[in-house]
Amino acid sequence: MRQQPLAMAAVLAVVLYGAGSALAQSSGKTHGMTEGDVTSKLEAAGYSNVHGVEREGKHFDADATTKDGKPIHLHVDPGTGKITAVAHESEREEAKEGRHYP
Repeated sequence: MRQQPLAMAAVLAVVLYGAGSALAQSSGKTHGMTEGDVTSKLEAAGYSNVHGVEREGKHFDADATTKDGKPIHLHVDPGTGKITAVAHESEREEAKEGRHYP
């Protein structure tokens, strides 16, 4: 009789572990950020005219306009959502280097 509650507890633990893993993967979506997610994040951070959003290696590249009306190139980390301004890499410089794909 004692084995039945123990077995049920073991099954419950396995079910909860699986559900927890699935929930962590679906709610985290850190590495599953889409270009639309990046655009929304940048707009929520106050950038406008967000364009050129594309995956570049381990981050997303994007071009936008600051609140001051200045063009800016940004990197967005899909794991953390951190936005980094990249001063040395403008849309124009990418075009010169042949890395920008219209």
